[in-house]
Amino acid sequence: MSELAAGLVLAGRFRLIRVLGRGGSAEVWLAEDPVLATEVALKIIPAADAAAACRLTDALRSDLRTLQRLVHPGIVNIHAVYVDGARCCISMEAVIGTDAGGLRGTAWQTIVAAVLEVVDALQYAHAQG
Repeated sequence: MSELAAGLVLAGRFRLIRVLGRGGSAEVWLAEDPVLATEVALKIIPAADAAAACRLTDALRSDLRTLQRLVHPGIVNIHAVYVDGARCCISMEAVIGTDAGGLRGTAWQTIVAAVLEVVDALQYAHAQG
């Protein structure tokens, strides 16, 4: 996904600001969303072509409806799924912080508190079905 760069506008809406993370199949960017007048996290998943991106987007939309019912402080709010050429883009709440690796070297009480927050979110999601 080297063609992605800060300032690029995707889906006619999201202006990329900076990379938040990279995985095996996607990149997550901090992006400006002028419609919501806020910054969002934009997960960008490349597809083989525009048709494949549309199929992936359609498949993700049913999952999106399920995820949007989960309202909990420990679960990121997912906004919508978009297609941009041969890319599928998932717009979600931007949560700026650290990953679990950032807890290394902290007091065990801090680690336990973080784990309990995750457990609480998982229990909530499980209870919702």
